Amino acid sequence: MDIIDNQASQYDVRSMLQDELLPEEQILWSGQPDASVIFTKADAIRIPFSLLWGGFACFWEYMALGGVRGMNLHNSPDAIATIFPLFGIPFVLMGLYFVFGRFFYKRYMKLRTYYVLTNKRVLAFTGKDARKLRAVRLDTLSNIEKNIDPSGFGTVIFGNKSPMAFFDDSGMEFFNRQYGEPTMAFFGIREARQVYDIANRLVYEKHS
Repeated sequence: MDIIDNQASQYDVRSMLQDELLPEEQILWSGQPDASVIFTKADAIRIPFSLLWGGFACFWEYMALGGVRGMNLHNSPDAIATIFPLFGIPFVLMGLYFVFGRFFYKRYMKLRTYYVLTNKRVLAFTGKDARKLRAVRLDTLSNIEKNIDPSGFGTVIFGNKSPMAFFDDSGMEFFNRQYGEPTMAFFGIREARQVYDIANRLVYEKHS
């Protein structure tokens, strides 16, 4: 069985997982997403969505504060003049997060996310206590997808994508959680080609 040599990482991950590994389960690769890569090609597609949301929210707040002639709410009853600006604040904050804040959150999460490929499962967890762990058995997978550049850096997707895959690895993954299981994938790893080759062969062997 091929094992990608990453002994320090495997040792650390094994201690994090503690009793989570199954009998005779062997770690073949472990690592983290590259936290230095924050902006991806997919983010270029998300930018119009972010700008649209943020721009509309800011425009609403501007109107609510009386910035547009004919929409001056300061001449309205006190309740309306107070409620309208307050109503727009959460949307403005979300807009600022979509445009800027999500990139800081992406880096924060990448530094705390760990991926593990074993001879039986793929696992992804956040935090050194592995309390937020998700695991998928390789013998249940019908397909594996990849998006890898010539250097070997990229993403390996295990199984079907989430219905809201547009928000995968974006800092806006909370949209995914509203529609079932998020996509199971190793996002933005440096050894994506090797991981894909080993996982693909394991899945083939388990189905043959």
